[in-house]
Amino acid sequence: MTHKKDWRIPWRCAVLVSLYVLAVPAEASAGIGNRPLSTDEATILDHGEWSVATGWSFVRQPNNQNEWTWATDIEYGLSRLLEAGVELPFQIIDQTTVSNLDGWGDVAFRLEINPIKEQGRVPALSVAAQLKTHSANEDRGLGIGKVDYTMTALASKTFGKTSFHVNVGMTVVGDPPGTDQSDSVNYNVAVEHELTEQLMLAAEVYGQTNTDRDAETHPWETLAGLVYQFAEHLAVDLGIGMGLSQASPDLRLASGVTLTF
Repeated sequence: MTHKKDWRIPWRCAVLVSLYVLAVPAEASAGIGNRPLSTDEATILDHGEWSVATGWSFVRQPNNQNEWTWATDIEYGLSRLLEAGVELPFQIIDQTTVSNLDGWGDVAFRLEINPIKEQGRVPALSVAAQLKTHSANEDRGLGIGKVDYTMTALASKTFGKTSFHVNVGMTVVGDPPGTDQSDSVNYNVAVEHELTEQLMLAAEVYGQTNTDRDAETHPWETLAGLVYQFAEHLAVDLGIGMGLSQASPDLRLASGVTLTF
């Protein structure tokens, strides 16, 4: 399988979705989301508000295996307290020993409840529940064929032009036959700072306990990026990250666009 063939399907999909996102008429909106970070904010969309984010990420693993993912995240404000979302990922895995893989990854569904809004010295507090399906083809190495469940506590606080976010979660991993995996604790700390009215600097450190019971190290990563807000409802982002442990990717790149309406 040639590289040209690997790129054809996801590239066309990315172009079509990006054109759709840019063409949808949108009203002024209160939020842009948190790309390119993986850390979530403890705030949700207003009731009836939509957010559509699409973008690419590139990961180079320690064994020099390259992984490309094109993902679209769609979120909707169900009420003043509740938000729902879905993630649709497409993967390209450039393997070093066998032929390349490409195809749809596991679709994930998410609900977030935000009972405490930020006010005065009180930070915004939320709880999110995520279900990662087994929709990917595990026979081709694109998934594990099991469902994962994640519960995450989120906190956010803003001081002037700077916002801080903390996530702590627990993932109950699927345990496919022939494996001995353990559940995982996830943790994220992020900061966002407005450099200008349109440009924001974002950075984070995040990691998790290793699901491999025999592993001696745990994945730790850091990422920094910029978000340029063309309008109140439209932003583009660019991020670069690196691993902080032997169990982490050597390099991570991310870029995308987010629209709210």
